[in-house]
Amino acid sequence: MSVSTASYSPLFPPKRAKTAGLVRNFRRVLLSLTLCVVSLTILVLNWKRWASENPWASYNNTKPISAEPREAYATLLSTRPSSPDSIDHYFLSTRLLIHRLRHDAQTRTTLSRDIIILVTPSVSEAKRRILTLDGAIVKEVPRIYPSALHKLGKPKPQWMDCWTKLHLWNFTSYDSIFYIDGDILPLRNLDPLFTTISRQRFNQPPNYFDFAAPLDMLPNRRHLPTFNAGMMLFRPSSERLMSFLRWANNITQYDTSFMEQGFLNYYYGDHYVKFAAEVSGNWVRDLKLLEEEGLWTVHEKYWLLKEDGKEGQVRRLFEEGIRGLRKYTREELDRAVV
Repeated sequence: MSVSTASYSPLFPPKRAKTAGLVRNFRRVLLSLTLCVVSLTILVLNWKRWASENPWASYNNTKPISAEPREAYATLLSTRPSSPDSIDHYFLSTRLLIHRLRHDAQTRTTLSRDIIILVTPSVSEAKRRILTLDGAIVKEVPRIYPSALHKLGKPKPQWMDCWTKLHLWNFTSYDSIFYIDGDILPLRNLDPLFTTISRQRFNQPPNYFDFAAPLDMLPNRRHLPTFNAGMMLFRPSSERLMSFLRWANNITQYDTSFMEQGFLNYYYGDHYVKFAAEVSGNWVRDLKLLEEEGLWTVHEKYWLLKEDGKEGQVRRLFEEGIRGLRKYTREELDRAVV
């Protein structure tokens, strides 16, 4: 078989070609260095352009007002009232949650942790001002809804925006965020739960266990093997958010009827820390459970509970708290900076 001399380089070139060989080698090195510089320049320029076009970049600049440790409570408000005169129960219960976390003597945070309220464009300016005066940091974010889910038809309206809470993983100016559904009523100080992740020790890589949540339960309060996404403690990570958005379209792999909760259970599997059973107050229809089980929270849509009997007692627990919320003057609302 013949070998083309044009592509053949002798391992030991003749001495008479030494000078020419050195020149060729120098040119090759110079060309390689030039290509490296050009490649790095293109990479930097493209990275800057990607960062400016990244749809999540504008939500990664939240500056905490609290001192170290950089921790925050957070929730999501995305209600769309059917009419201007209708009562927005989600808004009222979110206000009550802020009050419990910020002002109530028995349940307020003992450290100056921020309280972040993610709002979707449907939340009015007036409501945002009230939430700000209540002591929260209000951040508008676009809705998240995986494109593949459109194939399944429209979900229940009250669940359609649940995916939007995933934006919180992009708030990387915080070391940890404790997400709490707006219809949860804290009964005691929740600050000790922030140590749930840091005190765990596992053989697996620690990044698998940067997430904690309570087990979900049935109406008879028997625990399910899956967790409830109404309470979640996690370490924010933009990379994690991008991973969520990629994997969320694998709709055959998880129970889409449970929206982001079904997806997060699929994503994390068993790689999460379980909150103690008493932390979760799901399906509390009798106040005696508060003492019997030593519950830390009540997780109920109070406006759907009966007005009498045992359910009525639980409902009044929320309603009495809402009646005690501060009412702001027009001047205070006008001065509020959102």
